[in-house]
Amino acid sequence: MYFHSANRGLKSELLKKDPRVCVTAVAKATPDIPGMTVQYQSVVAYGRAEVVTEVEEKVEALRRICYLHTPGNPDNDDCSVRGGHREDVVVYRIVIDQVSGKERGPKVK
Repeated sequence: MYFHSANRGLKSELLKKDPRVCVTAVAKATPDIPGMTVQYQSVVAYGRAEVVTEVEEKVEALRRICYLHTPGNPDNDDCSVRGGHREDVVVYRIVIDQVSGKERGPKVK
């Protein structure tokens, strides 16, 4: 798992002091109006953020981020290569240490 940021600012300063992170994702969140609840699937991952220092890995991570958020953009490859060589852009790799999941589905009668 990767994310990118500016090389300076609050996020970068906090991660330099303490690289521990927690990532949460929720999928299939569907309101259950009669039950006054929400059906969902979720996952929580704990780990640490590491700065990607190898240019090849940084470029590939940025390419994946670009294609995820702007699929079909013809500038994705060029943008990720340029970003991979910029020192003001930092890419973090999340090394996951622990994962837990949870779900709430429809009640079975």
